[in-house]
Amino acid sequence: MIGFAVAGGVFVAALLGFLAFIGSEIEASTVEQVAQQGVIAGPTPTIEPTEPAPPEEPPLPPLPEETEDNNGLAKVRARMTALHQAGCDTVLEPPTRREAPIGATITLSKSSRHCVVVMGATDMPGTEIHLVVTDPLATPLETPDWSQHFEWRFCPSIDGDHRMEIEHRGRGPYHMGAYDCPKRKFDALAPLAEAPTSE
Repeated sequence: MIGFAVAGGVFVAALLGFLAFIGSEIEASTVEQVAQQGVIAGPTPTIEPTEPAPPEEPPLPPLPEETEDNNGLAKVRARMTALHQAGCDTVLEPPTRREAPIGATITLSKSSRHCVVVMGATDMPGTEIHLVVTDPLATPLETPDWSQHFEWRFCPSIDGDHRMEIEHRGRGPYHMGAYDCPKRKFDALAPLAEAPTSE
């Protein structure tokens, strides 16, 4: 009985050793196959083609030195002086220098028998201005097109707030101004109604 137990124990030990050997061989073979399939090494990175950078735009030329003649002040001031001499007696906005769009809301009444004159001017290269006006019903009113000089005259046909905005494009400054004129004087402004023009 003792001999059989010893022999049986040797057999079991040998069997376990054989199984361990077989398991290690299988594991090594599996690792080798996985490595060959590229799983352990990981995917090959792809390099996306790069687009060439766009060419740089040339720098803009510098603006000329600012003066009263090229920033619109001289024209707006002369025009408002002429309107005052023609009978417009209330300044709504004195000649004012601007470098960006500006907006304001003005309350007008058709029963007041008053009208408004809004103007703007600039002679800076590449700079233009444009007046946009909407009445109390949010209806756009007809105004001059984009230009370097404009004058807009208006007698309200409806009471309420009128929205006025001067749009601006370009790098140069401009000047604007506005007058309140009695309608009886306003009707006589026809000879002065032309917008300021460059010499």
